[in-house]
Amino acid sequence: MYNFDMEKITQFEPRPALKFWNPTLDFVGIIECLGEIRHIAKTGNMKSDVDVVDVRILQGIETIEEIYEEMGREKTKTSQKEYANEERTLTLAKSVLRTAMPNLAPLAGKKIFIAGKGKKSGKNFKYDDYIVLEESDARKVGLIR
Repeated sequence: MYNFDMEKITQFEPRPALKFWNPTLDFVGIIECLGEIRHIAKTGNMKSDVDVVDVRILQGIETIEEIYEEMGREKTKTSQKEYANEERTLTLAKSVLRTAMPNLAPLAGKKIFIAGKGKKSGKNFKYDDYIVLEESDARKVGLIR
């Protein structure tokens, strides 16, 4: 038999939903995991199910491309986006992230270095490549000074 604390239930404020974030191929930064990986089933306009993890981007930078129309022509504006202490929900849609992140579990509280290395391809494969290491390991190999 369970006893439910109705007063606490009515006062409980769940964590607000965070903006989804899919790092670009040139992202470089340190994230801190706020929890563990969770699965979100496909709903609405989603293309497929996705695994995500809530993170705080402690420090990072990436290039953002914005496509807009000017006088009937499509143009692209490129800018640098800097992150500092921002909370997001990291999507593990990229195969390297989907493979690497679970290997670092448990994730909660862990600081992780992520660096995009661009697109990799060969005769029978094509994927987006990232370096994904615990912060301490990234320091050991000299990726962080």
